[in-house]
Amino acid sequence: MKKQWVSWVSISMLVLLLVSWQGQPKTGNYDNLWKRVRQYSQKDLPRSALKTVELIYTKAKTEGNESQVIKSLLYRISLQSTFQEDFRLKSIRIFEKERQTAPPVEKQLLGSLLGQLYQGYYDDHFNEILNRKTSAITGDIALEMMDAQQWSRKITQAYLASVSSPDVLSKIHLSDFSAILQNDSSALALWPTLYDLLANRAIGYFSSGDARLIVVKNPVAVDTSLFAPVNDFLKMNFSGDSIASTGKVIILFQHLLRLHKEQNYPEALVDVDLKRLAFVKSRLPENFANGLAYAHALEELLQKFQNQEISVRIADRLAREYRSLSSHNKSPANYLIKAEETCRKALKAFPAAPFANNCKNTITQIYKPAFRMKLQQALLPDKPFLSLVTYKNSAKLFFRVVKISPDIENPSSGGNLKRQMKKFLQKPAFKKWGQSFPFADDHRMHTAEIAMPALPLGAYVIFVSDNPRFSKERTVLYQQIQVTRLTLLSKKNNNAQALDIYLLDRADGTPVSGVAVKVFGRSYDYRAREQQITPLGNYSSDANGFLQVPIEDNRDFNGFILEAVKGKDTTYVNTFARFSGLVYREKPVLHTYLFTDRAIYRPGQTVYFKGVVVESKGNNARVKAGVKQVVQLLNAQYKKLDEQQFVSDVSGSISGLFVLPDVALNGRFMIKTATGMVNIRMENYKRPAFHVIFDTLKKAFALNDVVTLTGKVAYYFGGMADSLQVKYTVKRESYFPVPVYYRDWYPGQPDNVEVAGGTLRTDSVGRFQITF
Repeated sequence: MKKQWVSWVSISMLVLLLVSWQGQPKTGNYDNLWKRVRQYSQKDLPRSALKTVELIYTKAKTEGNESQVIKSLLYRISLQSTFQEDFRLKSIRIFEKERQTAPPVEKQLLGSLLGQLYQGYYDDHFNEILNRKTSAITGDIALEMMDAQQWSRKITQAYLASVSSPDVLSKIHLSDFSAILQNDSSALALWPTLYDLLANRAIGYFSSGDARLIVVKNPVAVDTSLFAPVNDFLKMNFSGDSIASTGKVIILFQHLLRLHKEQNYPEALVDVDLKRLAFVKSRLPENFANGLAYAHALEELLQKFQNQEISVRIADRLAREYRSLSSHNKSPANYLIKAEETCRKALKAFPAAPFANNCKNTITQIYKPAFRMKLQQALLPDKPFLSLVTYKNSAKLFFRVVKISPDIENPSSGGNLKRQMKKFLQKPAFKKWGQSFPFADDHRMHTAEIAMPALPLGAYVIFVSDNPRFSKERTVLYQQIQVTRLTLLSKKNNNAQALDIYLLDRADGTPVSGVAVKVFGRSYDYRAREQQITPLGNYSSDANGFLQVPIEDNRDFNGFILEAVKGKDTTYVNTFARFSGLVYREKPVLHTYLFTDRAIYRPGQTVYFKGVVVESKGNNARVKAGVKQVVQLLNAQYKKLDEQQFVSDVSGSISGLFVLPDVALNGRFMIKTATGMVNIRMENYKRPAFHVIFDTLKKAFALNDVVTLTGKVAYYFGGMADSLQVKYTVKRESYFPVPVYYRDWYPGQPDNVEVAGGTLRTDSVGRFQITF
């Protein structure tokens, strides 16, 4: 809670800075009172501090000192947040009440803060609000009852009210308060007016996902034309629903750019324009063409301000976009070189400018060497093999092969290889060589397959580095390999509570008999906090290369280490087959599958049902005869209405009927047994006279295609439904393909949007056609 209070105090000081433009307090000295508040705050006594703040509020109200009134209100909210529940809701009501009688500028400031308060309450109760059904009520409604769209409208109205007087707000300069601002002078240059502050706060909200909960029929279209230079962008007229969040952001960007162009604030103009271009890019699909259009817009902006210090910031943003373009497969040019040239040119002109370090870091990242090596973990002896090497900025790489003893580096020692890397590097190299690579100076990532020398039987570690001494100051990568003729496969056998192992020849896949295998069980000791290795015995493969290792029921292993020896050939294999120590014995399970003659009934009608009793065990299932079944009929309140008893026949089936009540609450009814159930519905419905059949679509449609649907209206008695009036509505439904592993997050589903509708008549044979 204390952190929350500190954040509220910081907001309070920001707003105080802005409302103090009216001047000094009219009467009275508040310094001693505020000093007392600070003392209580430092002692973590919020209630005592609150009493003093209330004295300040009363004094300021009496004297008509608006700035002190607002300061005391904000401090009261921040202090109450440390010990009161629902402090945001109470704060909202206080602000709404004060805003009704506040002067114009303070009213707009309070509107911006109200938007933030609304957003905070919405975030705190996000799940609760999102689960509420959308309400059609448009008038006043309690905040605790509002749905997500109503909250979005509420927040939108507050932020729009805060920027409703741009002409007045743009004349209030923040530079007048430099003595008490916590920001540096460069920040003042980016947000020179009160309108900058409020507009940027509004843009921050309208750019968020929550602002897009309000779905409109004709939103502002976002395309690459919005990357236009400032002068052309200011001439654009935007059509579409004014409530759309994207349209609001675009219009606010226009206002800010026009203001900074007229008042000649180049740094502020560049700041807004960079945000505008980034916002447009964020609303476009991520592809090479849109990224290239974004880069061209940055190039034009950089060209315009190349003789000013602010150009370094533009160059930094452009270089980052060049790096992004360079990773695209369709990139026809080396954008990494262009990124380097852009940064170097900007640094040469303005080496000490803000964002100069960003450009330096970009150049460092472009020149940073990188490489990777990928090998098979097991290889045939005395045969050369290939290694896949990925490299960047590395003209030559050096390789060193070190032979290791299984006694030194046994798989049972877990991460010992990493800890003993230094020791391995100090050993004499079994083989070493250097390998040169082409295209090392274009800063791009390249991939090459290189030939590695043949190795005899044994275990090895292969090191690779861009330094021939393999010093620790440089990157050193390593990989352990085994050179062996043996292949060892293992599989958990649940039925036999055992580990099945197969020994094969690595070259031709034939079984290998007479292989001595040592088996070690791996388990975790939670008291010692380390892996424990337990020898489980010695085994030998039979003529089919097979052996089975029985595992006791009470043993708990999270994996096994297998050492296979055939003459001079030794190989080690880690397997992660898990035995929990608790043996699961499958039991037969009964399930009754129930069926009804219909899915929906009228009150008083007869429901005919049938059931099939099935016994299953594992993957096997069979019908079960002679099983007693009690079948119940439950109403919409899960109250039992009737009950019958049956015994399944030789085919495992039961059958019967229930009569629904003539007078009862409509809704879902249930027919159930102890091992199965089926739902039905009871409704006072009318029998339909006709039905509508849509023709099957013969092709898929893309965006902006004209869609034509055809169908037929037919009477159930077989007559032609000619000249019938047909009313239709076409709605667009949003769909978010969320992966199954994102189970803790799911986006809010906006309401369906009506895109077309109308009235038409069927032809002489009852057919119709809808085009949209």
